[in-house]
Amino acid sequence: MTTHQPSGLYGGSTRSRATTSVGHLLPSQIATAATGVVFAAAGIAGFVVTGFERFAEPDSGGMLLGFHVNPLHNLVHLLFGVFGLIAWRTVRSSLGYAITMIVAYGAVLIAGLFAIGQEWNILAIDQADNWLHLAFVVVGALIAIEAGRELRNETTMSRTTTTAAPTTAARR
Repeated sequence: MTTHQPSGLYGGSTRSRATTSVGHLLPSQIATAATGVVFAAAGIAGFVVTGFERFAEPDSGGMLLGFHVNPLHNLVHLLFGVFGLIAWRTVRSSLGYAITMIVAYGAVLIAGLFAIGQEWNILAIDQADNWLHLAFVVVGALIAIEAGRELRNETTMSRTTTTAAPTTAARR
């Protein structure tokens, strides 16, 4: 009996397509890597603007591209960027990154609707941030949809290969 071991991005092989060549990256992985770079860059640039003083104050006075930032806000972006730079390596981890982005930034969006002008606004969220966080939720959803499609395609290809293999072997 012939069995098929899945290879490539999702298991079986120790050499993943995702780590061998940029030309073999799938769209969800590219989007995850790009998002990670943007978040990491925003976090670093935010620290250039704010430094490390007044770490979690609602009005630290820092502005980056029209958005209020404080060191805690910068740290969140930097860590989320690093997460993306780790997660791009497989479609499954890109999907996890996207789902985390949807949940985390959805929660920050909801909190931000109530946080503006409040002393407990430790991330220095303003109205512009709320719109940006909504955009992050949409980007996360698009990455998740694409990663899900890629995973379904891989599963379908694996099943087709698995069911075709015994037929091909029987003909020989």
